[in-house]
Amino acid sequence: MQGLCWAGLCCRQRGRRAADQFPRTNVNRRFNICSSRATLWSSIHAGRQPMAHILFVEDDADVQSVVSEFLVTLGHRLTCASSAEQARLSLASEPVDLALVDCLMSGEQGNSLAEYASKLGVPTILTSGDPHYIETCSEHPFPFLAKPFRLTSLDELIARTLLSRDHRG
Repeated sequence: MQGLCWAGLCCRQRGRRAADQFPRTNVNRRFNICSSRATLWSSIHAGRQPMAHILFVEDDADVQSVVSEFLVTLGHRLTCASSAEQARLSLASEPVDLALVDCLMSGEQGNSLAEYASKLGVPTILTSGDPHYIETCSEHPFPFLAKPFRLTSLDELIARTLLSRDHRG
């Protein structure tokens, strides 16, 4: 479960281990999450979130790995894509319950992919770490999560988005 720690990911990128930064703890102080199995299992069995098939579109392999591991651990079925083109192929080949899309990718941008998914009836959550995009996110009709985000915040937003979809449809 150590892979759920974004601070650990950042430390590995700078050549240090997460344990060097936060000795004797599994708590990610920067993002305020606990990566212990007990915490994750209590989330799974609390029954507060329906498990879903999620299309996760992220061009940063490290972010994709960390978030994917978290979502799968929660019990979601995941299809990953690193570009909008791959995501469109996935959307055409199998139905998904939700799309989680990075806004700024090479090639087609995430907001146009979100509009495409919306036309197919797939609720979409957009994410971005770009400060300019974060300022203008209110212009988009899709739920938005600014990076870096707490994994628990992502879990809550997914639950709310799926719940609102279920109440509409």
